[in-house]
Amino acid sequence: MVCSGLVPWLNAEVSRASRMKVETLIRLLKEVDTSSENKKFQLIKEANNILRRCKVYRLLTPLYLNGVEHVAVWQTANKPKAIFEIKHPNGTKENMSEDGALLSVAELYVMLSIDRLRRCDYCQNWLCARFSHQRFCSARCREKHFQSSSEWKEQRRRKAREYYRLHRTKNVK
Repeated sequence: MVCSGLVPWLNAEVSRASRMKVETLIRLLKEVDTSSENKKFQLIKEANNILRRCKVYRLLTPLYLNGVEHVAVWQTANKPKAIFEIKHPNGTKENMSEDGALLSVAELYVMLSIDRLRRCDYCQNWLCARFSHQRFCSARCREKHFQSSSEWKEQRRRKAREYYRLHRTKNVK
């Protein structure tokens, strides 16, 4: 899947300039679906400019038929710049460059899955959401986020007071 290499690349220590290009492309392509027709053309033009500057040619060719559809043709530069090695949990390794990350973002857009690429609400790491309502990258982040809420803290205080009263009156077995 496209996200398997892109998400680790976004969460890794890559150059700030490379990260900003990819994050800008993600932001632009997410805005396309919610924008007016005039704004859509402008956003796609900006996305194409980012891709062209990075030696990724003819990526987003908009084709409008009875609504909005997008067709893409992929071609990359001959030699990718800074290559980042990604180690997957299953032990396999994959190399991803800035061009590869840009291609992955564009492929997600064409597959209508760009909205699945988002940041964790707690740790701000990138994730590829399996469900439309997924907000956290892990169960640990989900728990930490909710444990930092005032409602959870109030509930814990109530439970601690109840526990204290039970033990003080020796009504516990």
